[in-house]
Amino acid sequence: MENPGSNREVSDVELALEDAGHCGLYHVWLILLMALPNILVGAHMGSSVFLAMIPTHYCITEQADEISKICNITWVEEYNEMILGEKSSCNMIHYSNTSSIDCSIWQQSIQNQTITTPLPETRTCDSWVFDHSVMKTTIATEFGLVCENIWASYVTQSIFMAGVLVGNIFIGLTSDRFGRRVAFLVSAVGSVTFGIATAFADSFVTFCILHGLTGIFVYCMFPVLFTLVSELVVARYRAALAQFAEAGFGTGYMMLALVAVFTRDWRRLQLAISAPIAVSLIVWWVLPESPHWLILNDQRKEANEIIGRMKQVNNLTTGCQREQDGEATECEELKTFSSKTLDNDVIVTSSKVYGFLDLVRTSNLRRVSIIQFYQWFAVSCVYYGLTLNAAELGGDAFLNFFLIALMEVIGVFLVIPLVEKAGRVPCSSLSEVVAGIFCILMSYIPKDISWLYIGCSLVGKFSITVAFSVMYIHISELYPTPVRSVASGACNAWARLGGIASPVIAMLRLLVPDLPYIVFGILSIISGILILMTPETSKQKLLPTLEEGERFLASNPGPLVTMWRKLKRNR
Repeated sequence: MENPGSNREVSDVELALEDAGHCGLYHVWLILLMALPNILVGAHMGSSVFLAMIPTHYCITEQADEISKICNITWVEEYNEMILGEKSSCNMIHYSNTSSIDCSIWQQSIQNQTITTPLPETRTCDSWVFDHSVMKTTIATEFGLVCENIWASYVTQSIFMAGVLVGNIFIGLTSDRFGRRVAFLVSAVGSVTFGIATAFADSFVTFCILHGLTGIFVYCMFPVLFTLVSELVVARYRAALAQFAEAGFGTGYMMLALVAVFTRDWRRLQLAISAPIAVSLIVWWVLPESPHWLILNDQRKEANEIIGRMKQVNNLTTGCQREQDGEATECEELKTFSSKTLDNDVIVTSSKVYGFLDLVRTSNLRRVSIIQFYQWFAVSCVYYGLTLNAAELGGDAFLNFFLIALMEVIGVFLVIPLVEKAGRVPCSSLSEVVAGIFCILMSYIPKDISWLYIGCSLVGKFSITVAFSVMYIHISELYPTPVRSVASGACNAWARLGGIASPVIAMLRLLVPDLPYIVFGILSIISGILILMTPETSKQKLLPTLEEGERFLASNPGPLVTMWRKLKRNR
């Protein structure tokens, strides 16, 4: 669930988009074009849940044939599991000399008696029997990523997210230099190529390389397509558009669960979510270029043709109306091209280039930026932690993942009414604290009370989804215009780092089973408290300059700082 939207100054392009009909068939068509790529991106972002699933397993005993023959028993591996208990997943009974095999321990196990005979020597094993009731094959079963190699299953998601981070850096440059359509084409071709190639990986190293390359390209389809479509709608509808785009992630997760149910094989699953990306090439063929980008690159004729086509399509379905001074007025008739000529001064740009250092140059902006960086890291970390650990909840892994995805879709569509009623900061703070509390509760609830354990996970996922969505709204209003895009890029980079860290934190369960949820909970609660040190931006006009931004942040330090100052004055 990511949202790369940005705010732009009102320009002649915005007025031309108003003239072209701000909500009609053309825009419905654009949203439908976004749907399939966004759903497939979501499926890839959650695919590690099933691709790298570690099923129940126990050792294949090397001396099974000798033990079976001497002791006259079958299913030696199962009895090995009975004797050794949890240790049987990575250890097996081994006799240095088969002539010293003591059958009494095996006979006691068969008869479910208390084992009184001293246990023989054990050693680690390198082959296993896997439970295929959930997934018939995963990369863990095929490449032996269990026992001392169990860390590798967790690291695959970190490698994928590292690819996403690298892709985010380069796709922005590609999109600005060569256009949104070219960037989308590169992303789609790279995604389908490396996604399909991943399904044929013949070793774990090859899988990691191809999976990381897939991460570089597949996620990039989302920000590029969202940016393109958002530049084809008027500003006031971009928040609603963002919710539809984010819902694509949750829908992709739900589709992933359904496809996994029917495939139950990691190679077939990888093919099933990668091959359909080829359809995105058709999407690319019919997608228009961004009028904003065309104007910026002195291609006014093409921009007018696109807006004129939008006008024609929308006029066939809805009357074109434009809001002016709070009242709706009929748009002027257009014949072939938009009546609003896109002049040379369409987009006003500054000659100064702003960078990351401008986010931390002044005291108040630095304070807010540090808090934002932590929030984006923590929320992303918890979001992927709750999403990718769905298979560990117990019960039906497919149903659990589907329900978690459903919570995301519900959360996304409830964000707008929630932030309008409660405000950005209170909504963000409360949702993060609630998510953190329920994560910590999960560490204390016995897993055999599955309904309560899963219920806490669902509440946590709903809350962290709301927090994630509110972050994008808040950041777009919090920073001044000159550094808004820089801030968005920096925060998204911290979110990617959170996605990389999430599987590493999940590995802590190998040391202490419930420790990951405690860590996730603490990260989320701290973020929920810190965000109270940033100002509320509901109904706040966008800040045009860094100076105005610094003054606004100085006079609005956030509810927690304001309350602390009042307490100090009262004392």
